[in-house]
Amino acid sequence: MNSYDVRTVSGNSCFSSDVTLDSFLLLPAKLPFTDRLKAFLYNWEVKAVFSAGVPLSTTAQPAVPASVLDQEELKTKSGAEQIKICQSVYDNYCAYLSGLFTVTREYHPLDSKAIVKAAEKLCDFIIQNRRLFLHVKMLYDGSGTLEETHKMLVYHCMHSAVLAVLVGLEFALTRQHLVDLTVAAMVHEAGMFYLSNDTYKGEKKLPVEHRESIKHVSMSAKILASAQFSPPIVTAVLEHQERENGSGYPKQLTGEYISSFGKILGVICSYEALCTPRPSRLSISPHRAMVEILTGANRLYDPKVANVLLRVLSLYPIGTYVLLSDGRCGQVVEVNPRDPRNPIVSPVEPAGIFGAGPDRQKSAAKLIVPHETTVKIVRELSKEEFRRESKNFAKNL
Repeated sequence: MNSYDVRTVSGNSCFSSDVTLDSFLLLPAKLPFTDRLKAFLYNWEVKAVFSAGVPLSTTAQPAVPASVLDQEELKTKSGAEQIKICQSVYDNYCAYLSGLFTVTREYHPLDSKAIVKAAEKLCDFIIQNRRLFLHVKMLYDGSGTLEETHKMLVYHCMHSAVLAVLVGLEFALTRQHLVDLTVAAMVHEAGMFYLSNDTYKGEKKLPVEHRESIKHVSMSAKILASAQFSPPIVTAVLEHQERENGSGYPKQLTGEYISSFGKILGVICSYEALCTPRPSRLSISPHRAMVEILTGANRLYDPKVANVLLRVLSLYPIGTYVLLSDGRCGQVVEVNPRDPRNPIVSPVEPAGIFGAGPDRQKSAAKLIVPHETTVKIVRELSKEEFRRESKNFAKNL
């Protein structure tokens, strides 16, 4: 057992083994030895602590993503260019989160102040460009390598953060509450990096009874609490796997005992996880994921939150291929605030299927806005069905 002078232990460092004081556990291994803890020990005239391990060197925190274009300059760009810029902001924040999780994987503490600052900048940008952010894409292929799984968790947290802002705006949260919810979404999977590689990589689907033993949710909350994140952030992370009927974890709380942030983060993360491929399972389409969330309302999810997510994304989220009631096929291009179950669709004309040659030039198809037409969405189409149905429609012209 090694003795360490409290005054010489670097603030926010961590030890490779448990830290004890007079045979009592003071700090579990790999959790931050914070400046606050040092001050507490110093005030109580504790001069030394003990550990069988050694202090771990600190790892540099990733830089907060730089500001993007001025909003007025952004407005001068075309719609496609604006979406491309938003995608770039999204990708930069993914790189930032990847750096944060690298810090966590190496068992070093997070810088809560820097992360809150990053979340504030992200919130402000999304608030000004909320419609555009519905078009950003998550690029994860579901392969099972450790680095790809690291990337999957990064994209899961980042996409959850974007949805947290959009859903929070619908609930008219204050800016501070919006930032807290966004921070919780950004770092809610921090505890996953403390699991074994097999669990972390998700190569095996874990039975319900094993979830409590893993305690990655509790570990995430503990990591954030030790890094001095605010109580609402820690609580949201701790409760985001709880469910309305008490079937969740880690405490099997029922709806009346789950915080509002826990409910919101739970719905967002469940939806996003359904859409994300894992090594142990395939993803489902955003439309099917939305149906599952709505089906689980009251039983698993808060119905108010589920309906707000529906309003934000629509029943057929942007990018979904659909069959229309007039026999044409189309792709959802915008949400419809008037009727979230019937979004705005761009129908595909024959020229768009086979390529526009000299004898097949057509003007752009008029968007189908539900309240302006009797044409409705019949059902979702897979990519394969979309190609087949589009060709069948062209043949019948």
